[in-house]
Amino acid sequence: MKVSKHKLYLVIFDVLIFNISFVLAYYINYYSGVRVPQERFPKYYFISTALFSLIIPVFFQLLDLYKYQMITDRARQASAILKGYIQLLLCFFALIFLTKSQYIIQSRVTIALGFSIGFILTALLRCFLVRWAYFVLVKRDKIGKRAIILGTGEEAQRLQLELDSSKESYFQIVGFCDSDPSRVGAKIGNYLILGTTNQVEEMIKRYQVEEILIAIHEQDHLSILQIIEKCKEAGVVIHVISDLYKVVTDKLEAEIFGNLRTFRIASTSDGIVKDSLKRAVDVVGSALLLILLSAVFAILSILIKLDSRGPVFYTRKVVGKDGNVFTFYKFRTMLAGNDDSIHKSFMKEFIQGHLKTADAFYVNNDPRITRVGKYLRKYSLDEFPQLINVFLGDMSLVGPRPANTDEVQHYREWHKKRFGTKPGMTGLWQVRARSEVKYDDMVAIDLYYIQNRSLWLDFEILLKTIPVVLLGKGSRV
Repeated sequence: MKVSKHKLYLVIFDVLIFNISFVLAYYINYYSGVRVPQERFPKYYFISTALFSLIIPVFFQLLDLYKYQMITDRARQASAILKGYIQLLLCFFALIFLTKSQYIIQSRVTIALGFSIGFILTALLRCFLVRWAYFVLVKRDKIGKRAIILGTGEEAQRLQLELDSSKESYFQIVGFCDSDPSRVGAKIGNYLILGTTNQVEEMIKRYQVEEILIAIHEQDHLSILQIIEKCKEAGVVIHVISDLYKVVTDKLEAEIFGNLRTFRIASTSDGIVKDSLKRAVDVVGSALLLILLSAVFAILSILIKLDSRGPVFYTRKVVGKDGNVFTFYKFRTMLAGNDDSIHKSFMKEFIQGHLKTADAFYVNNDPRITRVGKYLRKYSLDEFPQLINVFLGDMSLVGPRPANTDEVQHYREWHKKRFGTKPGMTGLWQVRARSEVKYDDMVAIDLYYIQNRSLWLDFEILLKTIPVVLLGKGSRV
C-alpha cells in the first residue's frame, strides 16, 4: 500500500513532539531547580522515551489521526489526540507493572509532565499549524487523490460540486461512471462520463484512480455490493453515499464531504496472516474465558436446573461462514418444549421488512421465559456457552449475528453476503444498534464490518460490549 510522503512527515512530526515533550519534562524535573532537593537525571530513561516514540505512531494510526479528513476537523482531532495519549499512558503503566525494569521511567512527576506537555503541544500544533499547512498544500495541488464518481444522478452531481468548491477536499475528480452505456462520452459540468459501472476496474487502471466515490441510488443492495467488490479487488479506497446504507452513516462514524455523509471502505483485503491472527486471538481468548468462567458456568447451570425442568443448554442449527451449518450453544432461558413458531413468524416478518425494528415485536414478561432466564438475557449471560463454538472454530469472538437455518430461507440474495465471515458472539450491530433498526439495516452494518474488519476493530467492539453487558442492554432478537 502506497503511503503519502506528507503522512510520513506527520509521523516524524508526532515522534519529534513526543521526544521534545519528554526532554522538557526531564529539564523541568532534574535541571531547572524547581525540585528541591535536586535529583540526578538517570540517562537510561531515554530508552523508554525511544521505545514509546515507536509506539505513538501506531496508536495515532489506529485513531485515524493520519487521515486527511481528521486533520481538517479541530474538535475530532483534539479528541483523538487525547485518546491516543491516554492509551499510551495506560500502556506505559502496564509496561512498568509487568517488567518492573529500572530502565523504564519511574518518576511520576516526569511521566505526568511528559505526557501533559506532549498532549498540549501535539494538539495545538496539529490543530493550527498542521491544519494550515494542509490547506496550503491542497491549494498548491501538492496533496491530492485522483477519484472517479460512480453515478450521475442528483446526489453524484451534488457531491462533485461540494468537492470542487471545498477548500478542504483533497480529491482530484477525473470523471464519472454511469450504468447506462449510451451516456458514455456525455459531459456533466466540466467532467466526462468515462465509462460504465461494469468497466470500473478498467477505468481505475486507465486513469490511475486512487479512490472511488459511489453515489448510486437507483440500484439495489446486491448491485452496489458487487461494485464495491470490484473496486476492492482493484485496491482502491471506496467512499459510499447511498440511502440503502444510511444506517451505517447514522449509527457509525461517518465521513463528511460538505453536507454529504459517507462511509469509507478500506482497500485492504483479508489474507492468511490476518486470518491466522484472528483465529489465534479467538482460540486464546475463548480458552482463557472458559477457564476463568468455569465457576460461573457451574453456578448458572445449577440455577437453570433448579429453576425449571429441561436441559442446561439450548442448542439450534445456525448458518456460519460460507453457508456451513453447525450446532450453536446457549444457556436455556425458556421453558423446555415451548412452541417456537411465534419467534419463527416474527423473524419472517422482520427479515421481509414488515417490522421496522425488533422492538416492534418484543413482548414484556413473556411467560415462556424462566425466572433465571430473564436475568441471563438481560445481562447476555446466556451467550457464554458460545465460547465453546469459538474454541471449536465455528464462530469468532467478533462477527455478524448467527442466523438460524429457518431464517435463511427468507433471505434475499444480498443478505447472504453476511456469510462471508464467521458469526460472532458480539459484533458491530450489537454494540451500535442492538434492536433499534430494521433487518436490512442490521445486515448493512454487518457488511460494513466484513468490508472493514481488522484486529483493532474487533478489539474496539469487544471493549464496547462490556458496558452493553454490564448495563443489561441484551439483544432481543
